[in-house]
Amino acid sequence: MKKNISDHIIALAVALMSISYIGYQAYNYYYNPYKTETVFTYTVSQNTTAQGVAVRQETLLEPVDGSENFLYEDGTKMAIGQVVAECYNDPVGSRNIRELNQLKSEIEMLQNAQDKTINNYSNTEALNREIKVQLTNFTKMTTSGWYSDAGVLRSQLTALINKKQIATGKVSSFESRIHVLQAEYDALAQNQVPDSTRTVTTPVAGYFVKNVDGYETMLNPQMVDSGTIETLIGFVEGDVPPAPTDAVGKMVTNANWYFICAIPRDTVEWVTLGQNVSMRFDVIGNTPIPAVVKDVISQRENPTAILVLRCNYVTSDLINLREAEVEINFRNHEGLKIDTADIRFVDNRQGVYILDENTVCFRVIDPIYEDQGFILSNPNSLEPNAVKKFDQIIRGNDLHDGKIIS
Repeated sequence: MKKNISDHIIALAVALMSISYIGYQAYNYYYNPYKTETVFTYTVSQNTTAQGVAVRQETLLEPVDGSENFLYEDGTKMAIGQVVAECYNDPVGSRNIRELNQLKSEIEMLQNAQDKTINNYSNTEALNREIKVQLTNFTKMTTSGWYSDAGVLRSQLTALINKKQIATGKVSSFESRIHVLQAEYDALAQNQVPDSTRTVTTPVAGYFVKNVDGYETMLNPQMVDSGTIETLIGFVEGDVPPAPTDAVGKMVTNANWYFICAIPRDTVEWVTLGQNVSMRFDVIGNTPIPAVVKDVISQRENPTAILVLRCNYVTSDLINLREAEVEINFRNHEGLKIDTADIRFVDNRQGVYILDENTVCFRVIDPIYEDQGFILSNPNSLEPNAVKKFDQIIRGNDLHDGKIIS
């Protein structure tokens, strides 16, 4: 009886040992103490929003009596001594001049559309392509919210449609329409004020602007260079009211202009001079405007800094911009995202351990951006041993270069 009990105990012990051994082998086979993470590219955008004011080199045009008839659109580049406006004692005369100019433009457009000496009507496909391009431009303009070129695009599209009507035989001639417009022009010309009381000429070369706001004599690029931070903050925050003016317009004498904005000092401590940025203004559409960091004006005891951005884009919308909120995109960083918990130091160089087949390898990190919890490594690093996209980073301890993981 005792022998049978002993035999059962021994058999049970052997069975337990066999089960334990099989379980141990299965554990070793299926369990991997090291987890891996695949390296992918990641993009970080650095944006901030601030209130600011545009600063330009501006010269006011002398005030005149009467009703002005401006001859050019905002942003038109002018030479010195050009006539930009005609002034009339009678506002009706000024309105007549504008209507006469519009009629004259429409007559000329119709005459050009039917002129066979300057048009190739056999190539209707080319006309279709040009019309499609203009329609695309209209769509882009509508999407961006910038309508300064609407008049020009409308005229160009109308001219192309008129040419297509002639080319396809839909219309044989615009003479009847031209006759009607010419009659309107002649009748209106009889009521035109014969002479303007005065013409307004440009005292300097530059870009013509009809609107004035009183800041022309108060804000200029020289003040940005020499003004105190308190004065500049006052302009940005609206503490300095504009000076009254009765000028009929102004000339912007330099394509380079500046946008100064008040911004928390710690937001721009890392900004470098000459750094490329882009600006977006909701008031004139959301199209990015390229600019360059000209200066960062700050004081240790002042939590607010002045960021000075330089731009050389000139459009009728931008040239009228003064006080506005701006969204600034400092830069987009694109790199290989590395979790800071995976970073190790070997021979004073930071990097990560990756799994190359079944071998542990140390790969160097070439940092281009660092944020809380991760680092972006340069995906185009010249380091021969740098981490690369799709590498498998090993997470775990007791790792060293060349270690074999079965």
